[in-house]
Amino acid sequence: TKPGTLAKLVIDPKQLAFQLPAKDDTVVVFGTDARERAVGVPAAKKLLESWKTLKLELAGGVREVTTANYGFVQASLKWTKPDGKPLWMRVLVIATRERSQPWVIRAVHYGLP
Repeated sequence: TKPGTLAKLVIDPKQLAFQLPAKDDTVVVFGTDARERAVGVPAAKKLLESWKTLKLELAGGVREVTTANYGFVQASLKWTKPDGKPLWMRVLVIATRERSQPWVIRAVHYGLP
């Protein structure tokens, strides 16, 4: 499917952190390393913000599905590491819609193929 607003968020961890709910103990974020796990808003925000300088770009397939109440995106990403070498990843983001903002992020998973 065509990349939409959720697909644009997956390449911007800082914006994902901004769109977490104010308070929710069920929010989860998973990275590619076993130590990159966060449950609850404070931990999720801290982990996402630690990735704010990563150079991520959509690379290939994107599947974004949205409804009036929820949405998700699955995408392939290219992370250009500081040494210039690329690392290919997959990402899944699940979000809900609320009045206060267009999307409220509920779950994020960056993984290696």
